[in-house]
Amino acid sequence: MNAVVMRVAAVEFFNSLLNHVGNKDKYMQMIEDYIARAADDGVDLLVFPGFTGCFYQLMELNGRDFKQAVAMVCHRQFIHSVLDISRKYALLICPGSYWERQGEDVFHASCLVKSGQVLLEQRQLYLAKWERELGLSRGIDVELIEINGWKIGIMLATDVFYPQVARKLALMGARLVVSPVGFVGDRNAYLQLSGVWQKAQLNHFFAVESAFNGRLGTKGLLQENSTLSWAGGDEEYNVASGCKMLWGESIIHAPLPMTPQENGILKRTSGKIDFITADLDRQGRRQALKEFNALAQLNPGFYTKIRRLGGQKAADN
Repeated sequence: MNAVVMRVAAVEFFNSLLNHVGNKDKYMQMIEDYIARAADDGVDLLVFPGFTGCFYQLMELNGRDFKQAVAMVCHRQFIHSVLDISRKYALLICPGSYWERQGEDVFHASCLVKSGQVLLEQRQLYLAKWERELGLSRGIDVELIEINGWKIGIMLATDVFYPQVARKLALMGARLVVSPVGFVGDRNAYLQLSGVWQKAQLNHFFAVESAFNGRLGTKGLLQENSTLSWAGGDEEYNVASGCKMLWGESIIHAPLPMTPQENGILKRTSGKIDFITADLDRQGRRQALKEFNALAQLNPGFYTKIRRLGGQKAADN
């Protein structure tokens, strides 16, 4: 990684891929294979999909009710496994997201790790209805880390739809935002664009959005009498209460003038490939700001009055 250009990569998980993961060891081996591939490609930052760790945690608690499983999760084993793998490689890694326990509270969280160390942690600030029903708690604020001149933040899952989260990151100087995602409900490309893509254009930062496509939960949790046709495939899935099918596309975003088709997208999977890379150029971003500087319209004085974005518990929402 240098101060001018950073090579980034995003992974996209598919349900067909996840269905072939038989146990936790194979799952972590799959994750390491992606990390090794990124290292071979000279990637500086690799981003895994949202809920990557959650999938692992639910594998640990196979057979339990979905909501009960979330209430019992522990994030330490997943994070420790990722840290062990990261010691073998020199790149910065976002391992997607996971459920993090602190006392009686459970948060949806993400982090950045490198060479066996956690460099940045971020909890989700705003919760969707299904997340509140799981009893999740809310984070307090956004954080940044600066690495070799790059200020990097995390915008996690539901937070991508809240403009104040992205704007706060921009005001703090973020040049790159990492965004592990996975969306529920019917597949809708315009819904996804209203999240990270829109925030990247309004705030002129780069963003690496990595998406989870598949069932969150295991076959052992499913009821036989309830089916759901998922927009991401032709199969029918038994769905237990609280078990979720997630969808999304992995996309690497940049300010409009920096993209070949001036559409704000450097690379995308289009649902066809599982790994994309792009080079992010800070000098190119500066030139883009000269052409159209949306950041000049910011009102920092207003946002300094907002002391926290999130809250302590889901009940606060």
